Amino acid sequence: MALALAMLSLRLWQRIVAVLILLALSLGICHWAHGFLAAGDATAIVADEYLTFPLAALALAGFRRPGVGLVALFVVSRVLDSLKPAPALLAGSLPGGAGIVADDLIANLYAALLAVSLRRLWRWLR
Repeated sequence: MALALAMLSLRLWQRIVAVLILLALSLGICHWAHGFLAAGDATAIVADEYLTFPLAALALAGFRRPGVGLVALFVVSRVLDSLKPAPALLAGSLPGGAGIVADDLIANLYAALLAVSLRRLWRWLR
């Protein structure tokens, strides 16, 4: 979450570039860890959680108090990751690091969509 918080000070295009770099790093690290540990999405592999969360944080662009939203978004992201909504469960079965990262990527996309939807609903209700 500290990484996402630090990225909030960047311009949106810089955040997008940083997220893409972090996703590439996450794939590489998780693929290596998958081979090293000879396990699937082992609980010892946490790079996928840390390096994919900034994707969800992109949804906070333009929020007046993004720090508060970041905490809530992190909780939602972790809940969605544990629930594995479709197609996250299926994506988790991809081979190597791709499967490890894919389910977190999808959970963070869902968290971002939820944040954007709630923000639009809030604006519409006001």
